[in-house]
Amino acid sequence: MFKVVIADDEALILKNLQSIIPWHDLQCEVVGIAKDGQKAFSLCKQHGADMLLTDINMPGMTGLELLKKLDMLPKKPLTVMISGYDYFEYAREALKNKAFDYILKPVDYEELYLCIERGIHLLKEKADREYEVEKQRLYEWFTKGSYNGKQSSVFQPLIPILMEKAGVYSEPPALDRKHYSYSLSLTTTFILAEWPTKELPTLREVLLNWNDDLGYAVLVGSPVVGESLLKPALEELRTWMSTHRLVDKHVVWVEELKEKHLSKKSAADSIGEAIRFIQDHYQEDISAEQAALHANMSISYFSLLFKQVTGSTFLDYLTGYRMERACFLLLHTEMKTYEIAEKVGYGDPRYFSQVFRKRLNVTPSEYRKNT
Repeated sequence: MFKVVIADDEALILKNLQSIIPWHDLQCEVVGIAKDGQKAFSLCKQHGADMLLTDINMPGMTGLELLKKLDMLPKKPLTVMISGYDYFEYAREALKNKAFDYILKPVDYEELYLCIERGIHLLKEKADREYEVEKQRLYEWFTKGSYNGKQSSVFQPLIPILMEKAGVYSEPPALDRKHYSYSLSLTTTFILAEWPTKELPTLREVLLNWNDDLGYAVLVGSPVVGESLLKPALEELRTWMSTHRLVDKHVVWVEELKEKHLSKKSAADSIGEAIRFIQDHYQEDISAEQAALHANMSISYFSLLFKQVTGSTFLDYLTGYRMERACFLLLHTEMKTYEIAEKVGYGDPRYFSQVFRKRLNVTPSEYRKNT
């Protein structure tokens, strides 16, 4: 719905402009009325008005002065000027300041309706262009983690939704709120929906109604409050979708999955088991897959959780622990470098020396000599 503000110092005109024009049929909503220019400006600013109908001759601030002041707003409404002064100078001044059109009093409401209809057509074209630009901008953020074009000055919090369907793809119905839908594959759709967090229960109902007909597995993430969080949000949804089999016709919130998982075993406990596995088997050729299996977790979820708990990837943590053990053996034993390499899980002594130097900025022999 396009937001409309009406300004006129005549009460009868205000009433007629509200009631005679079929605003709802034009996909418009009158969000405020004013009897002076200052109030009209405040309403346009408060509601982010798309259209303004204003008289030219008003107390305090004329319609022409209002039109000029609207340039201060981040979103300037399309403006139709209404006046009983049949002088070309007024029309020329209004149009020079980018008024959309100029209607004379007494108002011909059929003429005004056609004028508004033309204005709505322009607003729709503009909204469609802006929507496609924003959709592409968000796409680059959740796929690349960055955007090379013009940055948005205001980020509207979005609810990320991942939908998967086995078999033949069917298009999800449109939400009744602004949203951006992306087909990631024949069976997967990613949606970013503008939805107030206080109304999330309503979103749950909408998604459940979808699944009555479509049979999607639907996973809903937490509100995203910045562009840089879009890519991690999608990755998190994919991880949970792959590690927890979601039943068709079922809608699940990521937060619910987290609570359910952590109620069985805390993240620290799970990763603690993996760390003990490293400490017991670091001398062997071990992998993240083996550690994940030991912790009774899928590899994708294990990798995500391990990084969250330790701040390191599995390989980085394993390498660090092996280097700690190597340093101990260099200082407290007479073992040769190749023996130590094998002792801490490296079959190739040269590769061991390369890793050691990269980590400690000295060779194993230099470390033994200078420590």
